[in-house]
Amino acid sequence: MKKSEYSLYAVYDHSGISCHLERQAEKGWMLERTGFFWTYRACAPQKLRFAVTYVKDEYDNQDRFADLCAAAGWEETARKGAMMVFHTAQSDPVPLETDPLVQVENIHRCMRSNLVWNAVWLLHILCRYLPRVLRAFSDQTFGGAVAVFTLLIAALLISIPLLHLVLYFSWYLRAQTAARQEDRFLPTYSLRGWKAFQLFFLALYIVLFASSTSYLFAIAATLVIAILFTALKSRVTERMRRRGVGEGRWKIFHCVTTLFPILLVTGVFSLVAYNNYQFQEKWGINDFQRKIEGKELPLTISEITSWPDEDYLTQASRKNVGAKTTYSYIQKAKFWVKLEEGQPSSLSYAITQGSANTIEKHMETVLSDGSWTAVEGDWGGTDSYHAVSGNHHLYLSSFGTRAIRAEFSWKPTEEELSAAFEELLND
Repeated sequence: MKKSEYSLYAVYDHSGISCHLERQAEKGWMLERTGFFWTYRACAPQKLRFAVTYVKDEYDNQDRFADLCAAAGWEETARKGAMMVFHTAQSDPVPLETDPLVQVENIHRCMRSNLVWNAVWLLHILCRYLPRVLRAFSDQTFGGAVAVFTLLIAALLISIPLLHLVLYFSWYLRAQTAARQEDRFLPTYSLRGWKAFQLFFLALYIVLFASSTSYLFAIAATLVIAILFTALKSRVTERMRRRGVGEGRWKIFHCVTTLFPILLVTGVFSLVAYNNYQFQEKWGINDFQRKIEGKELPLTISEITSWPDEDYLTQASRKNVGAKTTYSYIQKAKFWVKLEEGQPSSLSYAITQGSANTIEKHMETVLSDGSWTAVEGDWGGTDSYHAVSGNHHLYLSSFGTRAIRAEFSWKPTEEELSAAFEELLND
């Protein structure tokens, strides 16, 4: 009989892990394997002493270290990377490690990859969400409850990896000082409740912030591949250890296995983002998104030109910001379709609705960059403007309680422009 659990103990908390395993042994469960989940096998309830230690790398001959521990009465229970777990039935066993400074440095060496991942996660959150929050405040595009909620989400996302780094280095620096000046080892600790909250919030983040079902699929696929990769890495590690592979090959192996998860996540999500041109719906400044089922575009390229819509992928979104609602749509040529000469590559437009005062302020915000020129035409409303961005032509016009902004990848004729705005105005 076996059971599995997800360990809420930090990797470096060998004190907490040892106590937990001793309680499990008293309940009749012996640790069999560590990994993404820890596996236990049923055994007779017994009082055992457990010890967790960290050997620099596999090429330092963990097998030899295990033999030395066995001679001192410690039996190896499990190992994962640099972490090795031992147990003994002796009531007063010989300590596995006697030099506190070496013990601290071994733990720190084992934690390096974990610290890198937390730093990468923190950098990702700062780059993705902090500019969005600051831009929203500077543009004064939202306030009240939405602002508070946005700041709360950003604060939680940033605090998770930041607090982990602060807590670990707080222990590490104090442990170094205690080892050097007092020749004693400062016990480790884990905030298990905080780690449980991290898992809960990570799940909430995936559900709420995944921009579509394709992103959810990418997350699931990444988790499955990560689990399979971990299992494969363990098998390869065991085989390399048995063959006595040298230090140089071990270093290459560690570099590859460290870079692979980063490349995997980056590659999968970049591919999904590149191909994710489909109908979506968003709520609020935080881009809560859901797929829009069975919704048609109010205007397509085929309605104002002779080119077929089959050559294009489509996307739609809705955003509520304060007192205004903006519906955005885009048609973009499929990346595998070879465009013919003169065929447009994209058409996008946004319809903003609100009170007359809200639309007036919206127009002022859009026109503030100074790239727009006032124009006249039968297609426009009370105020109409034109701008050029590269090969794209942009048109903007207000119609009382509605503002329409359209971007063409070509220079539309007056007939195409009139037909486009008429369709959008009647939507």
